Amino acid sequence: MRLKGPTSDRVALMAWALGHVKVVPPQLRVREIQRPRLLAMLDQAVERPVTVICAGPGSGKTVLVSQWIQARSHRVVWLSLDPGDDRESRFWTLVQFALKHHAPVADAVTRDPGWSLAEHATDELAEAASEADDVLVLVLDNVHHLSDPEVIGSLDAVLRHPPPNLRVVMTALSDPIMPLHRYRLQGNLSEIRAAELAMTNPEVEQLFAAHDIHLSASQVDVLAKRTEGWVAGLCLSALQMEGSSDPERLVTDLAMDRGSIGEYLMEEVISAQPQAVQEVLIRSSICDPISGPLADAICESESSGSALAELAGTNGFVIPLDHQGRQFRYHPLLREVLGHLLNGESAAVRRRGQENAARWHAGEGNLVEALQHAVVAQDWPFCAELLTRGAAEELFLRATGRPISGIGRFADATPDPVRDTGWGAGVIAAQAAVSVSLGRYDRAEALLASVDPSRLDQGSAVLYAFASLLVARQDGDAKRLEEAATVLVDHDGQGAFGTFALYERGSLHLWQGSDTVAESLLQQALKQATAESLHAIAMRCLGRLAIAHCTAGKVTLAGEFLNQGAALLQAQPWIPEEFRVAYHLGGAEVALMHGDLDLYSRFLRLVDAALAPKTDPALSYMQALIQAKAYQSAGRYAEARDILLTDTGRELPSDWVLRIRADILLLELQAQMGKPHKTVERLETLARVNESMSSRGLLGVARAQYAARDVDAASQVVRRIVTSHHAPPVPVLIEALLLTAEIAATQGKETAAVEAATTAVQLAAAEQMVLPFIPAGPRLHGLLHRHPALISLWPAPLDDAPGHWARELPADREHKQLAETLTEREISILNWLTTTMTMAEIAAELYVSTNTVKTHVAAVYRKLEATNRREAIVRGRQLHLI
Repeated sequence: MRLKGPTSDRVALMAWALGHVKVVPPQLRVREIQRPRLLAMLDQAVERPVTVICAGPGSGKTVLVSQWIQARSHRVVWLSLDPGDDRESRFWTLVQFALKHHAPVADAVTRDPGWSLAEHATDELAEAASEADDVLVLVLDNVHHLSDPEVIGSLDAVLRHPPPNLRVVMTALSDPIMPLHRYRLQGNLSEIRAAELAMTNPEVEQLFAAHDIHLSASQVDVLAKRTEGWVAGLCLSALQMEGSSDPERLVTDLAMDRGSIGEYLMEEVISAQPQAVQEVLIRSSICDPISGPLADAICESESSGSALAELAGTNGFVIPLDHQGRQFRYHPLLREVLGHLLNGESAAVRRRGQENAARWHAGEGNLVEALQHAVVAQDWPFCAELLTRGAAEELFLRATGRPISGIGRFADATPDPVRDTGWGAGVIAAQAAVSVSLGRYDRAEALLASVDPSRLDQGSAVLYAFASLLVARQDGDAKRLEEAATVLVDHDGQGAFGTFALYERGSLHLWQGSDTVAESLLQQALKQATAESLHAIAMRCLGRLAIAHCTAGKVTLAGEFLNQGAALLQAQPWIPEEFRVAYHLGGAEVALMHGDLDLYSRFLRLVDAALAPKTDPALSYMQALIQAKAYQSAGRYAEARDILLTDTGRELPSDWVLRIRADILLLELQAQMGKPHKTVERLETLARVNESMSSRGLLGVARAQYAARDVDAASQVVRRIVTSHHAPPVPVLIEALLLTAEIAATQGKETAAVEAATTAVQLAAAEQMVLPFIPAGPRLHGLLHRHPALISLWPAPLDDAPGHWARELPADREHKQLAETLTEREISILNWLTTTMTMAEIAAELYVSTNTVKTHVAAVYRKLEATNRREAIVRGRQLHLI
């Protein structure tokens, strides 16, 4: 039977609404967690007449409002909307029915028969609000379904001039078609957006605990970042983990099976779009972020950009990145699903999209982005073209672009006779440049050998010279390095490659012992790098200058270069670790000279031993020398010897000063370990090999002779050092003076001993050098205690100084492994132990019980084989855990 007339239509509508529970808030799930911060936010929001809660599907909008009304005493009128309610008669009839259900008004009130249905309904709404003890809250759930001009107009009339006690809370997937700007200007609007609705890490942890799933802090962090706090995604993850035998795997894996996040996104987000829009989403997912013109280029259409703009307005998973709607990004989980769907497309379609993206980015000047897409498309000639046009400079010298995933495939590629018609010597030169940058020097050498450099254009010749220079540096081939550097300076004198060549030449002279030339070149390179904003090269120059001056005993000046480096890192924190190796080594050496073990340990911890040979094999050598010197000063002779003998950077030319320094130190250690007679002759030879090393070699001779009890011979040699016309490095002179004092004390020459020791102290004071006095203190113990004035000047503690160093120096690379590793929480507790806080104070900071902290501390002691707090701290520092 068909109903006729307004009355029968309204009766039918009310019955239909009641049958579908449109006026009843949805039932909350048993394990729905409370989110007090959002409830408080909504409390504050409803102080204004209108509240809009707007975010994508599954963001927890409806659940939040349902929880809020259950926990509050306000009278609430609830209305769940769908597309069928977008008619004035239906919408306001539902409002009336909801009022009767939740906030009935007196039947005796007479209504004007000339009023429209909307006017009758709004009058009833105002009357119900006036009768409320506090406020009446009208909840319009899914208000984005309303677009009819009559519905919008009548609802706007209420919201523009709301009754005093009425509060309207609207939830929506996208901004409702209402004049929100007007409500904002009136001060009548509160807004809660996706950023506020996203779950925080503690809320994620609470949610999973409700499902009896307990994840580590790092796993919670991974989930929160992958989902961006998306409530539905986290709930689905919890449900899946609850039924999984391996829940930890699901932290990072994206499932596509029934009940999964993938299925939800497929059904609720992707499948809901027209086929053409689905194709735009899938094919443009190769880019993040994505712009309208880029999407048009990838999809070879003119409507892709407008489709993205529309999705950004109606879908919480396509997120605008600017107010103009030009840049967008996809929610990480949606992008994963789109990537899964893209893999189902043909290889030709996928390659075409990557090629289109590469050429679009190249046209916009985004050469590194273009290179990434060209690599995925395996368009090798275009990769070479991009590298010569500037991508190599951005990646390898400026280091401003993100690393290129899969770039190694370009280095290994061979020409496809069908596709790669533009393959030539330029491609091979570019492959060589990439190979050396990846540390694959043998591959680069083979590629360079197959190219005639005279046939290369300028861009390719620069890449060829760049690769040649780095191969020469790795081989220690000084002549070839100078030749390649000359080519780079000729082609690009003031530019990035020319500046890089200057820096490499300065490094070469530094390691060869030509200190004056090295400083001049490095200073020039630093000046050019600073002027051209070549921050990564400037960082390398500062590190090497710090090393050069510290080794020469100009510790204060070295510290100034370190301060410049610290300022540069603060301003440019993106500089990659491989460009910081020399800076960290310089910092470690300066800290060691100052006797600051804690700072030395921290700098050394930042040096990645695997990076040093790749950055410059001499740096690996330098690291070994610095550590060996520290071990020697602490009396840990065997460890000092072992690290020098096992260092991977020992394939340097034998006449380089680093090799000579290492050989001298090894012979000194041999003498200190009880074999002085065998070392004297070899040390005398080394003292003659390199003029800049002669004083170090002679000091080693004197030490060995003194250890062999040939005091007179040692005295003669050390006198040669102290009285030499060519002033030795300050650290060598100080050590020679201290040895002079020791020899004089042995010979009973008290005055000469005091004079030598005092001169050493005075020399060290200017540079605040402490290191030479650590091992010398016990040997001059008697002399010092006979002369209190000298003790007062002595820069190092006398009591157990070498023993203190022996205990607190970090362990070498061969002794860093624990039988049982510490957990994240235990490492955190270990770091708290370095403070002066009590167990109770630490517990209060961590919001746990004191007994819990004590349990963790006991585990830390056991794993570190420590018996007390101090031993645990010392062992933790040795293992680089703190």
